[in-house]
Amino acid sequence: MHGLGCSSKPDVGPQDAFWSNVSGLCGRAFPGRVIIDSTKSPTFRDKPLALYIAECTDEQVVMPLLIEGQEWVTLTLTYGNDTLMLKHAHDTDAGDTSLPSGYGGSTRGPGTGTSQDFYADEFTGHLSEGASDTVWTIELRPGAILSYKLRREGSDRHFHAAFDLTRGRPAPTLAPRRR
Repeated sequence: MHGLGCSSKPDVGPQDAFWSNVSGLCGRAFPGRVIIDSTKSPTFRDKPLALYIAECTDEQVVMPLLIEGQEWVTLTLTYGNDTLMLKHAHDTDAGDTSLPSGYGGSTRGPGTGTSQDFYADEFTGHLSEGASDTVWTIELRPGAILSYKLRREGSDRHFHAAFDLTRGRPAPTLAPRRR
């Protein structure tokens, strides 16, 4: 007979739990909308969003974010070496080269099973003034909402999009593109 408090389950760390929560959404598309955009960009204003959790492996989750049905950016989460990385790739093949590609950052700590902060990497810091102070957050309320947030520390720059996990549908296959 096992004593009280004994368990044979291994401990699951916060990043493992987060990875499992995001990966569990694979193959689904979720409608969303912008909650906060301090820049008031016409790119997002009053436009429907969708987030596809399109491709998942043990090391990578690829999530195209669409505005009005058109792919705007692909978010790629990578998990390895006890850290999570978030990268952004804009489709320069579509002719818009005004947006940089390859920017993002990594976690600096374990975060939680439902929320991870990604701090701008060196490449991102060289893109524009203040970019090195950018922090992205992906937050999940399983079965409810996935939030994608950006804040620029030391400024009033904030962005928050929320995706409704209760209204998921199978994600369509998108044409492959260079990342």
